[in-house]
Amino acid sequence: MPIEEVPSGDEWAARQREMEKWYGELVDKHWSRPCFTNDYGPFGSVLGTYTGTVLDLGGGAGVTRHYLRADVRYVVVDPSLMWLGGEWTLLADEFPCLATPPAFVRGTGESLPVRSRSLDVVLAFWALNHASDLPRIFHQVARALRPGGRFLVVLEDMEPRWRDVVRPAMRRRGMASMLALAAQKVKAALPGQAWSLQEDHIRIREHDIRRWSADHFDIAWRAWVGNYLTYELVARDVRAG
Repeated sequence: MPIEEVPSGDEWAARQREMEKWYGELVDKHWSRPCFTNDYGPFGSVLGTYTGTVLDLGGGAGVTRHYLRADVRYVVVDPSLMWLGGEWTLLADEFPCLATPPAFVRGTGESLPVRSRSLDVVLAFWALNHASDLPRIFHQVARALRPGGRFLVVLEDMEPRWRDVVRPAMRRRGMASMLALAAQKVKAALPGQAWSLQEDHIRIREHDIRRWSADHFDIAWRAWVGNYLTYELVARDVRAG
């Protein structure tokens, strides 16, 4: 990763250090396996449909390989080299793919080190919450995807719409959970308040996702998968359009 491609500013570096610290402490703890299973498992049916060349943006040690087809050509682009440490093999009993490191390129989404129209799928599991220039990432992903390629965006700390508060999944959790979520929304709307945000995350609003994607993508679907707001975007053939 050339030094000129490293995002500038102390905030990005601080967020990276905080993220690395959290994941470094996660390895081989008694709850690390169920943590990964609970987070990635609900996406298994979607990941299993992808074919061709898949780039995992901020994909770390490459846990998503566990849910992808065996014939997928998979590569991680991530700015941190911590993911290449041998400690991740400790989780190979649950995720056999971690017995070997993934094809790994050190880089960022703001300057994807791939040829234009060379990818079939780009995955971004929580990576955008740590980014520095989100509009540029959307532009880079659109450049790198073939027409019809998929961009799976999974986001943390997203404020739900009111209709999300009463979605079937929330109703199944019970009235207490629905009321707690509604109370969070009311509090976030008060003067001087905002939706809660982890310290190492940047704030992303849903209307921004739609704005950044409008020029290059169509929305295939939007859903809450567990606690994560998820979009699957389809790359348009902009030159043909």
